[in-house]
Amino acid sequence: MWYRSIAQPAPSNRPRRTTVAVMTQNMYVGADLDVVIAALASPDPSDDVPTLLGAIATLGRTDFPARANAMAAWIARNRPDVVGLQEVSVIHVDLTPFGLPVVIDQDFLAQLQQELTARGLHYVVAARVHNLSAAPLPGVSLDDYDAMLVDADRVTIVSASGQTFAANVGGVAPGSI
Repeated sequence: MWYRSIAQPAPSNRPRRTTVAVMTQNMYVGADLDVVIAALASPDPSDDVPTLLGAIATLGRTDFPARANAMAAWIARNRPDVVGLQEVSVIHVDLTPFGLPVVIDQDFLAQLQQELTARGLHYVVAARVHNLSAAPLPGVSLDDYDAMLVDADRVTIVSASGQTFAANVGGVAPGSI
């Protein structure tokens, strides 16, 4: 992951800052997706649903909404100018067509930004890089991003960009790009 950001100096009526506070946080999806991928890729269909349900149960136990609350509290206490986020997930699961009462819609970045806004903080997305899309089954999808947030009350973004290196391993799951 590579990010470049250029910030304008503070307006002349404020003292110029010479330091930048930076935080980095891995948001982690909350379950071992390699186990799910292996089960779905195996020729034995009997392990697919139990493995997927196990990962969903683990996702529930890792409680991303509570983690987003804790991350926002840390950001509010420390007020970094820039927050780098890795493994930012967007998860959609609807297993109701399979007769299972499981529906999950989680957008990690949206949840974190909602928690920050509730604290009166104005962090905006300065750059976002898409790493992975996986849709191994109908009704199951995961997108993985990295993102950079900037405190819009203290930093003016002139230019920001990001990219995924071309030497990545490529798709890692059926249906991924």
